Amino acid sequence: MAAFDAVMWKVYYDHQFGRLLFLLMRLIQLQFGLSHIRSLRVAYYGAVAAADFRVKMGHENRQRVVRRLSKMYRIVSDHAVKPFDYQKAAELELEWWMVHRYPRDYQITLAESLANAMAVVFDVPPSRLMTYAHGRADAMILRDAVEALNGQPPDWQKIEAMLVKSYRSLHKAVQ
Repeated sequence: MAAFDAVMWKVYYDHQFGRLLFLLMRLIQLQFGLSHIRSLRVAYYGAVAAADFRVKMGHENRQRVVRRLSKMYRIVSDHAVKPFDYQKAAELELEWWMVHRYPRDYQITLAESLANAMAVVFDVPPSRLMTYAHGRADAMILRDAVEALNGQPPDWQKIEAMLVKSYRSLHKAVQ
């Protein structure tokens, strides 16, 4: 999962949204065990929301993004072992996207917002997900910092290694 996530980040930042759709579909299949058709629908809504958010920097249409994320999470929730509040999951997903993009505008940290979002999906307290969330946030911050400092591509292997640790932590926390 961490390898898929790292590659998805790369294609997202490179505006390769068709490839993002395919990778997201595979990630959904791995993470939630959905069929190809359902995974494609979930991936479609997620990729379209991500593409919309990416290209509208500074002019995000939050309602449209949340609507697409809600459709995505509804399908996942409908087929989860334990359904969850898909609307809240969608809102919290957008929140961490916004916190990541505009950290100075929020009182909450990126790690806290990541933990809150996953806590809804996995029905665990956010505090149990803080190691996961800090690892994932640190990987995002590293990617952003490298690009901002020298305009060079980040060390995707290092980012993937950070994500591996983060996802291992998530797996332990939700067991």
